[in-house]
Amino acid sequence: MADAIREHVMIGLGRDLDRDGKDDVISLDIVRPRTSGRVPVIMEESPYYDGSGRGSLSQVKVRNAAGLVVGMPLFYDNYFVPRGYAFAAMDAPGQGRSTGCGDFYGPDDRAAVGAVLDWLSGSRPATSDAGKPLSASWSSGRVGMIGKSADGADALSAAATGHPALKTVVSIEGLVDVFPLNATARAEPFTFLPQVDGTQRGFNPACAPFNAALTTQENVGGVVYNQYFRDRNVLESVPRWRAATFIVTGLRDLVAPADQSLKLWESLGSRKIPRKLWLTQGGHADPFDLRRVQWVNALHAWFDRYLLELPTGIDAAAPVTVQNADLSWRDQPSWPTSAAPRLFRFNADGLQPGVPTSFAPQALSTITAPAALSIDRADDLTDPFYQPVGTPSGPRQRFLLLTSPLTAPLRLSGRPQVTLPVQVVGSRAQVEAIVVDYGPGNRVATTDDLDGNLVPAGGQDCWGQSAGRDSACYPKLTLPIRASSWGVVSSGVLDLGLTPNRTARTAITQRTWLTAALPMTPMDLQIPAGHRIGLLLTTGDTYSFLPPDGEQLTIGSTGSLSLPVSSG
Repeated sequence: MADAIREHVMIGLGRDLDRDGKDDVISLDIVRPRTSGRVPVIMEESPYYDGSGRGSLSQVKVRNAAGLVVGMPLFYDNYFVPRGYAFAAMDAPGQGRSTGCGDFYGPDDRAAVGAVLDWLSGSRPATSDAGKPLSASWSSGRVGMIGKSADGADALSAAATGHPALKTVVSIEGLVDVFPLNATARAEPFTFLPQVDGTQRGFNPACAPFNAALTTQENVGGVVYNQYFRDRNVLESVPRWRAATFIVTGLRDLVAPADQSLKLWESLGSRKIPRKLWLTQGGHADPFDLRRVQWVNALHAWFDRYLLELPTGIDAAAPVTVQNADLSWRDQPSWPTSAAPRLFRFNADGLQPGVPTSFAPQALSTITAPAALSIDRADDLTDPFYQPVGTPSGPRQRFLLLTSPLTAPLRLSGRPQVTLPVQVVGSRAQVEAIVVDYGPGNRVATTDDLDGNLVPAGGQDCWGQSAGRDSACYPKLTLPIRASSWGVVSSGVLDLGLTPNRTARTAITQRTWLTAALPMTPMDLQIPAGHRIGLLLTTGDTYSFLPPDGEQLTIGSTGSLSLPVSSG
């Protein structure tokens, strides 16, 4: 690393989104081995390099007086450059030293990544800060992208273009489809324009016209799945996909829910795209902080296979690695583990095994949305909202159905299904279903923490070579395990005013029984004998709430909960 070549490249985009009369440019910081041969490139695009930073240490780019990065966030340059790779850190449009305006996950951002891939494969010009032409003659033209959260979503968005230079992507907790998060967060026209780190995006006055145009596109037809959201849903672009794809997702991630990543995983499988999946019990966490040795080894083998084209064997190994609830790990050929549904029907006594009756629903309970809502349920292990008996204090109402104590352990792997008969009084309504494991045990909490709710594990270790201010050493972390009396294992929310295909809104017929099929998040755990399974029904959404309108939801007796019971 001490003799590695460090350079800064500016790549013109041939557009002027911020209307300053200058070509928008992308800033790319590169660390590469000093060699006469051509090398593959590992690249990360991020809006965070000069703001909140990356990783558990919130690392930012550290530059010397010449403007060269001498301290690169994360371990990728330290580890992979000595092993024959270049590492390139791209500032997202409108962030860091990149100019213009950002269109996160949208066509303009995809075009920006495409311009960088063009330069790395020798088909586009670029310059130094001083305007000197720079070529990527050192690049083999084989590029892999990696990133967590927004950076992981950027990698997936790039793969959706089918660019021939992009051979593989590694997405760690990357968002696949931005619509569900937004549609559950708003009842009125909204904008998905995150103001990242207080830098240019969202704060640059010159971008106001561009941002306003995006807001108009978002709101065509109201809160519906329109062309704006199709353009930002990578599932729509799987037919163009070429890149081998490594997906990491956490079952307790409230920021980029696992069900999105699993839909992509399944869709890529139908297209025979090379793929690998790590499914963790954590939230929005990097596997580097969960299982460091095995993760770095897997990542190294993956890049060697798809960027250096070496026979590492990772493509022949078990494609799925799952973290168990006790934080141990297992490999398996597919996910979910072969499962058979077990049906529980609603009645006045709770959840009973069996098929619901075919009679007309009878009202079991009515839930009224509060007049105002400001609730943070970040720790589901202690929040009294989940308590198994009584009525929790606070503005939010609920209806809880419980099974009898289990007579034997229940192994669950897959997606539960909730079918809910409901009557609505009000012009708009959301219903949320939460599956809870009630009984004493040690559990990982579900949180919306952007670093995955990790805690120090003691000590540190180093991955690669440190060089001056570019350290390869990181503290060891782990998921916190705490004793608790309950734990959330799945949740789902449905906007009753959206049509099933999400493309239009429909008036809610008042006081008429509707059947709601809620999309639930996946689960993978074993519930011990003696525990009870609860289905908690409420208004709004755990992560981002629909502004309340005083609506009333009446729950009917013909509902059901289907659990994916596995023998594995």
